[in-house]
Amino acid sequence: MMNDLTKTGLAIILALILLTLLAPVFWPHSPYEQHSERIFKPPSAGHWFGTDETGRDLFARVSIAIGISLAVGALSVVIGAVIGIPFGTVSAFFGGPPDILMQRVVDIFMSFPLLIMGLMIIAAVGSGFWPLVAAIGIAQSPRFARMARGCTLAIKESEFIEASRSFGAGNTHIMYKHILRNITGPLIVQSVLFLSDAIMVEAGLTFLGLGIQPPTPTLGNLIRGGVAFLSVTPWISIIAGAFLSVMIVGLHLLGDGLRDQLAPEFR
Repeated sequence: MMNDLTKTGLAIILALILLTLLAPVFWPHSPYEQHSERIFKPPSAGHWFGTDETGRDLFARVSIAIGISLAVGALSVVIGAVIGIPFGTVSAFFGGPPDILMQRVVDIFMSFPLLIMGLMIIAAVGSGFWPLVAAIGIAQSPRFARMARGCTLAIKESEFIEASRSFGAGNTHIMYKHILRNITGPLIVQSVLFLSDAIMVEAGLTFLGLGIQPPTPTLGNLIRGGVAFLSVTPWISIIAGAFLSVMIVGLHLLGDGLRDQLAPEFR
């Protein structure tokens, strides 16, 4: 049964997902259609969040931006997990010199802040949706590797694993059947928390002009676009920033709630 933190966090994230899915259905304005006669309109009944410097409806753009930011974060977490979890699990399982070497590689990558890692990678591969996803995912992978290694070390000498080995189970079978299945809980918890980090990195890179480019809306480039007109139309950056904050808070509440349920030893 879900605890209160999990329920609250899940409710926030589901509300944001519903907004991004349903807004194009019930909202009459396009997020891309420009109207020169509606430039910088304040929030009103016709434009709930006002309009931007080209007359585009801000509510429509924010609703799409939420979905894009969540998609970038989720896909990058998947990439990071696919790369990092096997790396960390294999490293801890076999130990010895390979483990030492693999962890030095992880240490080198983790010596850079996540935003700086993402910035260096995206500078090499270019901007856009998929390059941004790949850059953040690769930057996240050492964190998954470190987490998977720690969880594997905690259980690899357990009696049930020794018993499985005594019955002739191979290394691949043990890693998949016993280790990965038993470290799933902590990894799910960390994935949710890493998702919030990935969304913040996406917003940061896009704010710097290195992520998804306009006219495609993301919360990062909406904040960036509003900063130039902050004295005239403060609502653009404020609204986009508020939704980004709500998203991050929701993910942290969800992650903390799942941690209490699935991995209480990490409290």
